[in-house]
Amino acid sequence: MLHADNQLAITLVQDNLYHSQTKHIAICFHFIRDVVEHGKINLVYCPTTDMATNVLTKLLSKPKMEKMRVLIGLRLNEV
Repeated sequence: MLHADNQLAITLVQDNLYHSQTKHIAICFHFIRDVVEHGKINLVYCPTTDMATNVLTKLLSKPKMEKMRVLIGLRLNEV
């Protein structure tokens, strides 16, 4: 299962029609589309607020940081 917070990207992967506006999309996009089409992964929407990887890529407030820390299973050692 692959979580994504970009609804347009998910729609483009699931829609096999050619769109002239998307001809610039990189090869990796077409790879993802092929993998999903063959059932090797399932692409599902995950709201940005629940995306656990944000703890590694974004500056977060303390409450959001704590939420993400719990989501990824990071424990603090109390000394």
